[in-house]
Amino acid sequence: MRRGFHEVRNYFETACSETGLTAQQYDVLYVLSFVPHMLQTSIGHFLTLDKSTTALVIKKLETKGHIERKTLASDSRQRVVRLTAQGHEVLEQAADAAQGSQQVVKDILGDRDYRQLLKLLAKLVNALDYQRNLAADPWDED
Repeated sequence: MRRGFHEVRNYFETACSETGLTAQQYDVLYVLSFVPHMLQTSIGHFLTLDKSTTALVIKKLETKGHIERKTLASDSRQRVVRLTAQGHEVLEQAADAAQGSQQVVKDILGDRDYRQLLKLLAKLVNALDYQRNLAADPWDED
């Protein structure tokens, strides 16, 4: 599973190299394309990135001019992130690479197996997400 993930990610990053984006940077821009602005911590949680990785990816995207950050007036520890016009542009360019890498997987597996893979991955993600978010039962400690 790990090897397959890395193979697909490497294929994507090679296809996307002209845009200068890594797969993680693309993921952040992709998420922000659906939400006008988002807390930096929420981006990390959504993409299951640790705090330091999220901060590094966000900083690189900000340096490239693809996103902008603003500190919340109500909580100076929180930063809100949004796409810039340049970020929208580079995301559009990278979208072809993303679709291309998905098409390669689809071509290898065929339509039926590809749909089955997506179903199984969604099931796995939902189950793991649910388990990760379960709170410890304090009444079970007695």
